[in-house]
Amino acid sequence: NYGTHRLDVKLDGLSIKSESQTFHANEKFGNYQIDVWRYNAVGETHAHNNLITISTEFAGNRANSSFHDWFWILNTPPDPSLDLMLYIGASDPNWFHFAGGTLAEKSLRTFEYFTNRPRSDIKKIVDWGCGCARVSRHYFDLCNAQIIGLDIDEKMINWCKSELPDGQWITSSPHPPSHLPDNSADLIIGHSVFTHLDEFTQFQWLKELARLVKPDGLAMVTVLGVYGALLEPPLTVEEEETLQENGFLEPNIEKIETNKQIILSESDKEYRTYHKGVFHMPDYIVSQWSNFFEIIAIIEGFADHQALVVLKKKD
Repeated sequence: NYGTHRLDVKLDGLSIKSESQTFHANEKFGNYQIDVWRYNAVGETHAHNNLITISTEFAGNRANSSFHDWFWILNTPPDPSLDLMLYIGASDPNWFHFAGGTLAEKSLRTFEYFTNRPRSDIKKIVDWGCGCARVSRHYFDLCNAQIIGLDIDEKMINWCKSELPDGQWITSSPHPPSHLPDNSADLIIGHSVFTHLDEFTQFQWLKELARLVKPDGLAMVTVLGVYGALLEPPLTVEEEETLQENGFLEPNIEKIETNKQIILSESDKEYRTYHKGVFHMPDYIVSQWSNFFEIIAIIEGFADHQALVVLKKKD
């Protein structure tokens, strides 16, 4: 059972369509209740340090701003073409700016929260699966770190090289190694990358990210978790049973390929099995990913309908 509520947030004439879902007592995934972060997101807005903050609530209680608020970044980085935005699932330039800036600012606040260190301590950020820099293009205005972007799509990397020359942009193989130095990243972000990897490739990249992150740094990656499994296109009975039993689901690729948000060019045909819509349950992450990282937190509703997993290098 769920309800959907839509609202418009208006900032200086800018209208950004938003929505929230409230789920209660879903028997498939246990007696799980979610009142999503954007519900009642009509509270204060204020400008501070080149940000407009949109405060959010959980059923009337103030959400933790590090995790669930939204931010409009008062900057004007270059926008990619619409076809590049569509490739990563963003059809509206305002939403592209809003979501990317929010994730950039929230990742820095999350780093500060879990390390008790200022963002000025971050010297190098690796944006793994950077695409057309939806997130990382905002870091140039939010911190002083060196920005390195990795992506398997050369046309995305070429756009970043052309339009964001202050960063280092690298075309990556679908499989590691990345050829970056050991213990070199203070912060690694991976937005909606593990949502596309089969289990074998997932473990390969977890090992590689653990190699790259500094002992006192953090890796932050998003997954389709409990909320994502409820919100994404309906799973079949067999898929739901597999997800409940294994905690991990790699759906039928033919179904995922029909998703209009995933656009594969002729040159990307070899990566067809790389682009999926994979689901991870919290127990699976704790049991399997602990082989590679210390699991610091799993935060539902952090990145739209995706959960954030905060990871630290194991001793």
